[in-house]
Amino acid sequence: MGFIWGNIAIGSMFAMIGLAMVITANQPNPKFGYNLPSALKSEDRKIEADKYAGKVLMIAGILSILLGIILNLLIPTVDFTDDKLMGINIASFMITSMLTAITSIALTEKHLQDTFDKKD
Repeated sequence: MGFIWGNIAIGSMFAMIGLAMVITANQPNPKFGYNLPSALKSEDRKIEADKYAGKVLMIAGILSILLGIILNLLIPTVDFTDDKLMGINIASFMITSMLTAITSIALTEKHLQDTFDKKD
């Protein structure tokens, strides 16, 4: 059961952070949300970045939860004394977290560029 709970925890965390970003996007906060330099150029960019990144994080959270369920179906019993299975379990959490963070940043940066840096 280790696979499902770890990915559900990670997925839930990303989904909740994403939801909070979408809900609070209209009140830009320098301590919470998408605070990379490209988003901080203007208030409109910050609001758009928070909304978009929040949606991406919610989707990624749901996908992480689904990954946990799929892994649990593929490897239904985890012997926590088996180093190989524990390694797979930890690697799946790390990969899920890193891919979610990198993907959300890349997609949000692309969205900001497409939305605000249009060349007429």
